[in-house]
Amino acid sequence: MIRATMSAARKLLAALGLLLAAAAALAGLALSLVYLALDTHVGRSFVLPRAVRAVDDAIAGGIAVARMRLLPGAGAELDGVRIVDPEGDEVLRVEKLRVYVDVSHLLRRTVAVRVEVEGPELLLDRARDGSLSLARALAPTHPSTGKGGGPLSFTVRLDRLTLRGGGVRYRDQAGALAVEARRIDLDGRGEYGPGGAWAEARLRGELARPVAAPVALDLSARLRGDFLQLPLLTARVGGTGLDLLAEADLRAERGRAALVTWTVDAAQVRAVAPRSPLASNLSGWLYAESNGSEATAALEVDPAAGAGRARGAAAVHLPPGALAGGFDLTLEALDPSRLFAAAPPGAISLAAQARATGTTLDTLRGALALRLDRSRLRQGRIGPGEVRATARDGVVEISRLGLAAPGLSLSGAGRWSRRGPLA
Repeated sequence: MIRATMSAARKLLAALGLLLAAAAALAGLALSLVYLALDTHVGRSFVLPRAVRAVDDAIAGGIAVARMRLLPGAGAELDGVRIVDPEGDEVLRVEKLRVYVDVSHLLRRTVAVRVEVEGPELLLDRARDGSLSLARALAPTHPSTGKGGGPLSFTVRLDRLTLRGGGVRYRDQAGALAVEARRIDLDGRGEYGPGGAWAEARLRGELARPVAAPVALDLSARLRGDFLQLPLLTARVGGTGLDLLAEADLRAERGRAALVTWTVDAAQVRAVAPRSPLASNLSGWLYAESNGSEATAALEVDPAAGAGRARGAAAVHLPPGALAGGFDLTLEALDPSRLFAAAPPGAISLAAQARATGTTLDTLRGALALRLDRSRLRQGRIGPGEVRATARDGVVEISRLGLAAPGLSLSGAGRWSRRGPLA
C-alpha cells in the first residue's frame, strides 16, 4: 500500500515537472515571438500597421498616418500623424514620429523605448460641457466597467524623449484663442514599473498669448509607492517664476514643500487678468510642512522698488484633534499700495502674535499681542500703538489698548463675557 502510494506520488511529481517545463517552454516561445515581432524587419512590417489600426479601434476619436517605414535598430518612422476627436476635428498633428523599442531584456520584464517627435501641433478646444477635445479623442471606445487590472508587472523605460518645434493652442468655450505657445522643445527621460516611477524633463519655448514671453520648465520627480519626491521644479514665464522642492507621503498626508524663490510680474498678471489688484512686482519665499496632525507655514513677501517687506508664520493643529492655531506677523515699512492698487500709500511697521484654541466662545482660549511702531499712511503719521487681549472661560479681556495719531491719543482697557457685565 505504501509502495503504491509512493509510486503514485512520484508519477504526480513527474507530471508536474513536465507541466512546469512545458509552461516555461511556452513562455520562452512567447517571448521569442515578441522579440522577433519587434526586433526584426519582417516582424515590424507585420506588427506596425496592425498596431496603428488597434489604436484607432481603441480610442473614441481616430488616428491616421500618411506614411510608415521601418528604421534600423528596431525603429519605425511615421509621417503625417493625425488624431481627430469624435466630431472629426483635428486635435493633434505630428510631422514626423520615430519610435525605437528595445525588447532584448524581456526576460527581465523590461522594455526600453526612445521617442523622437518633430513638428507636433496640439489644438485644445474646451467644449460647452467643460471637456477638452484631446480627452474626448483619446477616450476609450469601450470603457471598462470592471475594477481594472492588477499592478503593472513590466517596467517601461523611456531612455530618451526629444520633441522639437512644437506648438500648442487653446480655445475657450466661446471659441476664442486664449493661449498659444510656439517653438516648444522638450527633452526628457523616465521609467514606470512595479518599483515606482521617475521622470526628468527640460522644456523651452515661447508664449504668444495671452502675453508674449519666453517659457522654461525643468522638472525632476520620483514616486515610490505612496512617497513622492520633487527635488527640482523650476518654471518661468517671462518675469514670473518659481523654484520648488517638495516631498510627501500621499497616503499619510504628510510632507513638506519649499518655494525657495518666487517672483510675480505685475504687468504680465494684468495682461491675463486686467482687474488684478496687484500694483507692483513681488518676490519672496514660502515653506510649508505637515505631519498629518499639525501644519506649519512661513512666508516672505518683498514688493519691488524698496517698498518694505512682510514676513509671517502660522501653525494649525488639524482635526480630528482639538482645533488650535497661531501666527506671527511682521511688517517692515511696508507700502500697502505696492500690494493692492486700491490701498493708500504709506510705510507700515508692526509686529503681531496670536494663539488660540477652541471652537466656541465658552471653549475659546487665546491671546493677541500687537505693536504698531511709528508709521505713515498717506501724509499722516500714526503710531505708536498697542493691543493686548486674552480670552479664557468665556471671558474676553483687553488689558491694553493705545494709539497715537495726529490730533488723537487713545488708551483704554475692557472686559466682556456673555453671562456677565461689560466693563
